[in-house]
Amino acid sequence: MKIANKGIENLKMFTSEQSREKAKENGKKGGIASGISKRKNKTFKELANKFLNSKIQPGELKNNMLALGITDEECTNKMALLFSCWVEGIKGNIKAIETIRDTAGEKPKEQIESTNIEMSYEDYIKKIEDTDEY
Repeated sequence: MKIANKGIENLKMFTSEQSREKAKENGKKGGIASGISKRKNKTFKELANKFLNSKIQPGELKNNMLALGITDEECTNKMALLFSCWVEGIKGNIKAIETIRDTAGEKPKEQIESTNIEMSYEDYIKKIEDTDEY
């Protein structure tokens, strides 16, 4: 069986021949190495945010954004994605229009039509409170 983690051979298991102090020291070293490794391996969220907040390169997209009044400071990848979606919406792409609308916080509330309702919520609660069977 092949082990994916090449550093596994460096692990030292606690044995009765090993002193408590030595085991504690090895555990501390492992904890420090683990912290270094975690700092190197960024999460997808951290990487995505770094990308989204990065400035876009000069070019046609940036020029179009600047022409519409978006400041140079606001020309990030996040704004470029939103701008591109907006352009598609202007062309009539319904999905892009819905995405922009929803992102702006204007998504309509979904209403579920109820049928076969025999009593109101308040009446149902009263009925439950009046019985000893719960």
